Amino acid sequence: MLLWVMAFFAILIAAVGGLAAFFLQHNYESIREVNALTERAKQVEVINSDMLRARVSLMVAARHLQESGWGSGENSARDAAAALKGATDLLTGVRARFADFQKNMLQDDTGRQLSMNLVRRYRSYIDDGVDTMVEALRSEDYSTFYMVNNEYGTPRSAAFIEALSDFGKYIGGQQQATIEQAEANFNRAMVAVAVAVGLALLLMVFCRILFGRLVVRPLVEAGQHFDKIAAGDLTSRVEVRSHNEIGQLMAAVKRMQESLTRTVSTVRRGV
Repeated sequence: MLLWVMAFFAILIAAVGGLAAFFLQHNYESIREVNALTERAKQVEVINSDMLRARVSLMVAARHLQESGWGSGENSARDAAAALKGATDLLTGVRARFADFQKNMLQDDTGRQLSMNLVRRYRSYIDDGVDTMVEALRSEDYSTFYMVNNEYGTPRSAAFIEALSDFGKYIGGQQQATIEQAEANFNRAMVAVAVAVGLALLLMVFCRILFGRLVVRPLVEAGQHFDKIAAGDLTSRVEVRSHNEIGQLMAAVKRMQESLTRTVSTVRRGV
């Protein structure tokens, strides 16, 4: 019986450990997913920020180029070149980040749809707006530059920001859902631990009662038989109720009592 109890304890501990490992693994995956979604959101935010900064740099370069053409001298030309280089460097970084974004787009249906919409808005923004502005500026076609900025750059930027906002809202919703799932897993783990602790307490009470009935009570009874035998009372009946170690002890007490009874009877007959 004790072996069965120990086996049950071992199974209970293994089950609790397995559940804990399962929920910890799920929460670890949830944390990784939240981090990945956060990186996606940061990536597109940086892309949008750099695109806006590039447009501002292009506007600054256009102003300096116009000033240099109006006789403001070498300083304006140098400032224009620096602003144009800053804009092209920003756009190079934007292209690299967006290429990475396209390689790692969201895989679920809604996320992929929003990602593809973001790609379309980006292409329209950079092809029709920003790149055309750069080419117009390099050829010093200021009328085309400002026309493209007003008619294409600004509207395409607004459309890209709108697509970015939709993407960000979806990312936020996915993050919240992942966090809620992690909290639910944690709550399930706590319930499992509480149930396991409750079962362990019940098992301890059961073992206490069972141990008292199967071990302590027979030992007390055996002690009483020893006391009676020591006092010379060989009439008390010794009952063997089991075949385990306690039963073997009671059987030995019974044999000892019977042997002493025969010895006493023999002595009395001899007297």
